[in-house]
Amino acid sequence: LLNLLRPPRHDAISFWSIVSTVGYCLLPVVLVAVVGIIFDMRGWFGNALATGCVGWSTLAATRQFEKLFDMRQQRYLMAYPIGLLYTCFVLIAMF
Repeated sequence: LLNLLRPPRHDAISFWSIVSTVGYCLLPVVLVAVVGIIFDMRGWFGNALATGCVGWSTLAATRQFEKLFDMRQQRYLMAYPIGLLYTCFVLIAMF
């Protein structure tokens, strides 16, 4: 998806740069998993923490892709699938 959105003047985006950025921004989801070991994540606290971590991860990954690949105009198009990816990981960590 990112290769389709990239500006035509740039080279193709490598698979490893995408994987490393997505993996690095996955750290807040690890925080949700660690807190889930100690506390019950099914209440309002878990929902608030999960929502905050999804937003944090999505914002961090979108900003990194935006700066790395000069894709400022496409940042909202990138943020949606990235947010869905992190939402899936948080749901796995919560339940």
